[in-house]
Amino acid sequence: MFLKPSSTRGASRSNSGDRIRWGLRWGAYYSVILTAWVTLLWLLRGSRPFEGQSVTLVAVVTLYVVGGPVTGAIVGLLLPFARSGLGAAITGIVAAIPISVMAIATVGGFPPWTTRHSIASALMAVTGGALAGYVFRAFLSDDP
Repeated sequence: MFLKPSSTRGASRSNSGDRIRWGLRWGAYYSVILTAWVTLLWLLRGSRPFEGQSVTLVAVVTLYVVGGPVTGAIVGLLLPFARSGLGAAITGIVAAIPISVMAIATVGGFPPWTTRHSIASALMAVTGGALAGYVFRAFLSDDP
C-alpha cells in the first residue's frame, strides 16, 4: 500500500533516537499528503470550506506541518508500547493530545483557553487517538 511503511525498519525498538526519527519522517509524509489535499480543496472550492470552520488555509497547513511531525515523533518514541492493541490505543491517545490541542486552537483560538477547549481536546485525543492507534497498529504491524 502507498502510505504503509514497509515495516518499522530504521526504528530500532531499543534506540529511542531511531524511533523518533522514524516517527518524524512518517509524520512529515502524512503532513505533505494532508497539505496537498487541503490545498487542492482550496484550489477547487476557494476559501468557503475554510470560512465555514472559521479557519484559513494557512492555519490548516500550519496545523498539518507542525502537528504531523510532532505526533509522529511521539508515536515513534512510544513505538515499543504499541505492540498490543491496548498499548497502541494508549500510544494513539498520548500522540493525539498535541494535535488535538492544536486543532482546537486553530478553530477556536488560543486566548482565552477555557474548560470547553480542554474537554473538546480530551475527547478528540481519546476517541480519535485510541482509534487511530489501534488502526495504525494493524496497518504498520509486521505480524501476519
